[in-house]
Amino acid sequence: MNTPREEISYGNLTKPTLPGFGRLGAAASGFLVVAAMVLMALVALQLLTAAVVWTVIAVAVVAPAAFPRKDGYGRYQAFFRRRKHRASERSGHAGLQQGLAGHVPDGDCRLPGLAASTRLRSAHDIHGREFGLICWPDAALYSVVIECFPPGFDGTDKHTVDGYLAHWAGWLGRLNTVEDVVGAAVVVETVPDSGRRLVRAMQRGRVPDAPELARGVSDQIVASYRIGSPQTTVRLTLTLCGVPVDGESDARSVDEMATMIGDLLPTWTGQLDLTGAGTGARPCTAQEITDATRVAFDPSVAEMVEEAQLASSEGGTGTGITWSQAGPISAWNHADEYVHEHAISRTWQMKEPPRGFFFAKTLSALLAPHRDIARKRVAVLYRPENPESSATSSEADVKKARFRLTQGRHARAEHEDSLAAAKRNTQQVALGSPLIRVGMLVTITVSDPGELQRASRAVRTGMAGQARIALRLPRGAQDMAFLASMPLGLVPQVALRTPGKQDWTEQ
Repeated sequence: MNTPREEISYGNLTKPTLPGFGRLGAAASGFLVVAAMVLMALVALQLLTAAVVWTVIAVAVVAPAAFPRKDGYGRYQAFFRRRKHRASERSGHAGLQQGLAGHVPDGDCRLPGLAASTRLRSAHDIHGREFGLICWPDAALYSVVIECFPPGFDGTDKHTVDGYLAHWAGWLGRLNTVEDVVGAAVVVETVPDSGRRLVRAMQRGRVPDAPELARGVSDQIVASYRIGSPQTTVRLTLTLCGVPVDGESDARSVDEMATMIGDLLPTWTGQLDLTGAGTGARPCTAQEITDATRVAFDPSVAEMVEEAQLASSEGGTGTGITWSQAGPISAWNHADEYVHEHAISRTWQMKEPPRGFFFAKTLSALLAPHRDIARKRVAVLYRPENPESSATSSEADVKKARFRLTQGRHARAEHEDSLAAAKRNTQQVALGSPLIRVGMLVTITVSDPGELQRASRAVRTGMAGQARIALRLPRGAQDMAFLASMPLGLVPQVALRTPGKQDWTEQ
């Protein structure tokens, strides 16, 4: 007799933080130690008035850190963020105006922010497949986009799902064997389906002398197909650094990076077949990346772009959009929303992952289409650690968890679980599994301000709640969060660093 297979659970997600005293973080704890030393010196010198004043100042500085806001930001941090953003709005730095009537000398519509200096070029892998290579010259980063076609979990047994997840974990773990890989991301986007592909397919297959009943049924299918029919796309990005990790060799040129990525792409795409990403994963061409980027900034042109793409497959010229014209003509970075072209977007970042254990379908509700959200993009971000850093970080996590556990007389269950998770991570690292930093961004895009509030409630109370993920708004940085959630390969933690000297002459 067959017994039901027990569902496998996952966990051991820990937040990399420095230990402190009680609720205080490392910075506040350090300040508290310094403040206590200064107070003792003032008392020893019998400067009682100065000691009282210093005590009041120290309490005023430390107390807000002990009671942070619900979104996790410190009260002083939120205050200064607010002031800085208002100053940028008053100075006009929060707005972007491009195009022929904008403030750029050449009249182009480049991508905003960190992506303004990016370049996009075409290359070919060792099998002759064309792929688009996104170059980030300010940080010597190179990104490639892979489109996947996952079949989903419907009708799939638990054994197959567990196999998918095991192979996906292995695929991610092998990324650190290429020391140049600094980041990866899986971007799942749900958008309304225009129905144009179905219309073209029905027209091509229609027989001129078909019965009237058959023609009526086909017309009814075409007319009703767009009602509540979303389209889901899955894109995987990989980002490599052109500056060798040893810091002694010269930075690689664009051609050298294109050749190296072209050699690695067949291996990456071939190994994705066993991870649940579907068969036929392929790199996106430069034109496909450009078209998708243009639609993300201006969803009103989505149907025209799709029509041009379909015409291109039948011998047409395609969209003809260039990388320098893929950005928004106008955009404005508000505190909690990003207005671009004819759309309004709001992006959340993951504040806390699911506590304890979670299962294979935990993110299903968050990734699935929603009736109150026209366009939704969920980006799961990964940063693999090399073996040396993994071993060092895992051992440090054990020490920090043990330090928190000894802070009070009564050990909290939360701290005991953290110590147990840190020890399990150390064991896995010793067996060869690297540590991988994980983050998440959730972006919704609507065309009407009234829809934004309804869609936001659906994300915060519905989808994120079912996934047991705590989200928070990166206030004042909505433009940056929107850009990081796009399948462009942006790794903010690396892109903000200063790279080695490199020649960026156009090829």
